[in-house]
Amino acid sequence: MTAATSSLLAQSMVQGSRFSIFYAQGLAGDIPADRWGEMSIPNSNHPAFNYAHLAIYPNKMFALLGREDLVVEPFFDSELVNAGSECKDDASIYPTKDEIMPYFTERYEAVCAYVETLTADELGVDNPMEGGFKEKFPTLGSAISFMLNNHIMMHAGQISAWRRSIGLGSAM
Repeated sequence: MTAATSSLLAQSMVQGSRFSIFYAQGLAGDIPADRWGEMSIPNSNHPAFNYAHLAIYPNKMFALLGREDLVVEPFFDSELVNAGSECKDDASIYPTKDEIMPYFTERYEAVCAYVETLTADELGVDNPMEGGFKEKFPTLGSAISFMLNNHIMMHAGQISAWRRSIGLGSAM
């Protein structure tokens, strides 16, 4: 969709998200497969949890946007990684790095491509969710913007701290 029919807001949200995705991919890049599900600090989130958690959010965004037809169900048990789920110190219950990263990337590419086509009017409607999330993000656009950007970077920060705690250091 061209700039004439999509909104500057949508384009800006997606530009930021594509950088967040790139950063998250960079953090994953050199993590050894045998350390993917390693709990470095008790009660923390390892990469296996974080990336599977993030990977379920494009589907949540498609549902919020009324585009359930664009949902691609995860190949893993999303209940393990839903908001509020506890990260388990058992790598065997989470997708491997080679399994989750293609799904993570494809889902975010799909939702970015769709969001990029939205108009300001479409993003300006009320957030259909209820409760605290709607109070914090009253419009559909503000909810989607949070999930496309801030949410990714919140978990990228956890992954960055995890990397440092196991001695991998900065990815970039």
